[in-house]
Amino acid sequence: MYSEEHRAELIEEIFAAFAWRQKPDKIWRTNVWEGKELERHVERVDPRDFTFELMERHVELRMFCEFIHFFTTQGFQFYLPSLMSLLLKDLFRSDGLVEVLIHTLHRIAPFDYPIERWPSKIEELVTEEELQQQEWNVGDMSIIRWLHQWFFERAHPEQNDYTYGLTIEEKRAIVLFLNYIETTQVFEPYEIVAVRSFYDGGSLSKRLGVVSLDDIASLIEVLELLGRKYPSRFHSQKVKGVVDQLLLEQSLF
Repeated sequence: MYSEEHRAELIEEIFAAFAWRQKPDKIWRTNVWEGKELERHVERVDPRDFTFELMERHVELRMFCEFIHFFTTQGFQFYLPSLMSLLLKDLFRSDGLVEVLIHTLHRIAPFDYPIERWPSKIEELVTEEELQQQEWNVGDMSIIRWLHQWFFERAHPEQNDYTYGLTIEEKRAIVLFLNYIETTQVFEPYEIVAVRSFYDGGSLSKRLGVVSLDDIASLIEVLELLGRKYPSRFHSQKVKGVVDQLLLEQSLF
């Protein structure tokens, strides 16, 4: 358990790791309407002044914490210690903050249950031929898209613009924060393993959420199923590359 004193010390450590950063010229992505509204209405405060009280004063910051998606890369990195510190103070005071932040640090998982159950869920999805005839089937389409992102499009730290290029000290601070989040049991174990591996140099299997040897076998089964069911989306060479790496890491697990 993290005592109040321990969490206060961790907050100071997080702010210290990011203290070198200067306030960026552009905090919000003003090429979209939401970013323009945030730029217009939310004052440009220092990281320690980005508080719950500030969020509660602005409807733009209260709405399910979607504001995080409209930070520029530099804006997100500048206020990342603020967001982590708020969650260390009170995990649930702001609706959606912990979920949106964790997913921004990593990506949204295709499923919200243990990896061992993923193969059976793939079996339930319609085939590629059926999908082409069911344009209304947005549910299966979304899952297939998320699976592709999980394995290929954002499986590496450098593919996340918001968090690529952080210093060693900043990455260490994020790992310490995630260690605390893990104790709250808000997320499935594989989700925390996956996001933490982005910042502690974890292997591909860890970045994909592997907690056990059985998880590696399940992910290989998932990839092989996807290759058979959706060959135009999950090309054989791409699938083979990930499977081969998982087999190698399985032998070293």
